[in-house]
Amino acid sequence: MTPRNNRRRRPAFVMIAALALLVIASALAVGWTTEVIRGRRQTRTLLMQRQAERLTEAALGRAAARLRADAGYDGETWRLTNADLGQSYADLGQSYAAEVFVRIDPATDAAERRVVAQAVLPPGDAARVRHTATLDLPSPNDPPTSAGDSAP
Repeated sequence: MTPRNNRRRRPAFVMIAALALLVIASALAVGWTTEVIRGRRQTRTLLMQRQAERLTEAALGRAAARLRADAGYDGETWRLTNADLGQSYADLGQSYAAEVFVRIDPATDAAERRVVAQAVLPPGDAARVRHTATLDLPSPNDPPTSAGDSAP
């Protein structure tokens, strides 16, 4: 009778061991998948941060040029689509737009103006990335001076 009981217990042990291995493999797969998703989100956020930095740099340059051409320039707002950004993130499963705000404020020194640019990606209340940059410019009323000028 003993050999017969061992034969019946062995299939049960094999099934339990196989089930335990499947549980362990599933736990590892879930852990790896979670890490891949987290890494993908971090990469997407980093990409959006870099895009926001570039947009604010472009906005500051454009605002400085506009101020040189028109002293009355007081700012603008850009609304950009994914196509406007010239990039396709279809391979990342991502599509987003951006909004850039430019305003001209008086700086701390009365002889200067401060250009403030803020990029928001994606626009709206659910924005994940905001980047703000400033640039202080001399007032257009100030005469240009160079390092070599001296007072009489």
